[in-house]
Amino acid sequence: MLSAAGRGRGRAALLENGPPAPLRRPRERTSNAAGGAAGGAGEPALPQPQQLRRPGAPPAAAATAAHGVPEPAPLPVTRPAETVPGLNPHSVPFVPAAPSLEGTISTPDFSEWESDSEAESYTVAESESVEVNSALVTEVPPPQDPYQSMIYNNLAETLWSMACVPASFDRQGSVLVENLNGWLPSSGIPLSTVLDFMLNQVAYVPSFRYVCAKLCHLMCSRCRVTQEGRSFRDLLLSRCQSLYQNASSLLTENVQFFCDLTVLFCELYLHVRLAGGEEPIAVLGSAVLGLCGQLLDDVTPERVTTVCRALKLTGAALERQVAPALDALMERVRGAAFDGRLPRDQRHALLELTTLRAAHWGGGERPAAAAAQAGLAAAEASRPLLVKLSYIVQTEWCDSVVNALPEPII
Repeated sequence: MLSAAGRGRGRAALLENGPPAPLRRPRERTSNAAGGAAGGAGEPALPQPQQLRRPGAPPAAAATAAHGVPEPAPLPVTRPAETVPGLNPHSVPFVPAAPSLEGTISTPDFSEWESDSEAESYTVAESESVEVNSALVTEVPPPQDPYQSMIYNNLAETLWSMACVPASFDRQGSVLVENLNGWLPSSGIPLSTVLDFMLNQVAYVPSFRYVCAKLCHLMCSRCRVTQEGRSFRDLLLSRCQSLYQNASSLLTENVQFFCDLTVLFCELYLHVRLAGGEEPIAVLGSAVLGLCGQLLDDVTPERVTTVCRALKLTGAALERQVAPALDALMERVRGAAFDGRLPRDQRHALLELTTLRAAHWGGGERPAAAAAQAGLAAAEASRPLLVKLSYIVQTEWCDSVVNALPEPII
């Protein structure tokens, strides 16, 4: 609330300056031509809009003249002149190239590399860096006609594909066996030639052992072709027998080839079954134990590694079929574990092997342990009934004692 002095000063200013001007509505902004036509000749023209620039910055021409910086060149226009006329008057009109006869992508020229590749090319057999197990290699008779050549090529390509991609066995194995059932009778190729192809592949590619054993089992169970009345299983066992008999000479020549042969026998023992049965062939199990025994005659790190690998693969199956022979071999393993000539890691691996057998090979059970476990299970099953009967007897006896007691005296 203003004081008397303030009100006096306001009244004096109002008398001196007069009343304030009334408020006016802002006039609409129009162009010069429109404003002149609408507002008459006395209306002033509105200024034209100018280009916006950063506040405080001098115009481009002034900045260029002040600092001596040349004006930037205009950006090149990459679009054709037909699309934006006037922006790129000196551009060359776009003309599409003629399509190639080979397709949209031209074929590269490898003529410069052909001479080098042919000079450096070699087969697996000719390579000095690849050692081939000569004990498994058998010379295959050459094809006599184009039909046999086609069968040879198909068999070799299928085996090589399964060697490179073992997972393809589930898709290609059955197809190969069915094709051989139709090809071999009409081509004149003996059944032993197929076995030679498979073992030769193992000789060149040792990792093919697992797939080869599975393929042998598939041939034994589904192959309907015979050779002089002998099935594929008979031919396989005969070949294994000859390999086992010549193994001692192979051990003196090359220990690595002997170790590869031992692992191959392990795979065959695990996968090949008797006709119409599910049990492994005991003869192959005895051969595995015999080969492991020859390796333990002179303990070396390489031999000990092979023995441990072989027994870890086949120990559970050997325990069920040839337990006495396995006991004798494990005694030798236990003695080799304390051989001072072996490194510490190898002796530790042998001791782990004996521990693994004591643990029933990681899941399997020995016959005596299985029988004892069955007896304990039967006793445990009958235990709840005995406990129940004793509880009933004790309850009846307690009730009879309570009933015989005299009435309490209050």
